Amino acid sequence: MYYNTTKESGIPLKEYVDSAESQNDFFTGVFMRHTGIIMSASQAMKISQSYGKKWPLTSIRRTLNTLEKRGIITKTDTKRKGIYGRPEYQYKAIERTII
Repeated sequence: MYYNTTKESGIPLKEYVDSAESQNDFFTGVFMRHTGIIMSASQAMKISQSYGKKWPLTSIRRTLNTLEKRGIITKTDTKRKGIYGRPEYQYKAIERTII
C-alpha cells in the first residue's frame, strides 16, 4: 500500500506503488522464511540493508503496518530500543495452520 500524500500521478505514482509493493513482498518473504523471527522496524531495516536495499526507516514502518493490516504479521507487546534510542514495537509472523 502506498499513501499518495503528495498527490503524484502517472509514471512517478506507478513507480512509488511498485516500490512499496516490492518492500511488502520482501518483508513477507523474510517473515515467512524465518518462522519465529521477531523484529522491530530498525531491525528490519538492518536486514534489508544486508540484502543491499536502501529503504528509509519510515518506509519500513509503513510496510510493517501494511503487513499487519493484511494479517501477515502481528505487533507483539514487546519493545526494543531502535536506532534513534526510542522504543519500537516488535513484530512477528502470524502462525498459519496448514490443513
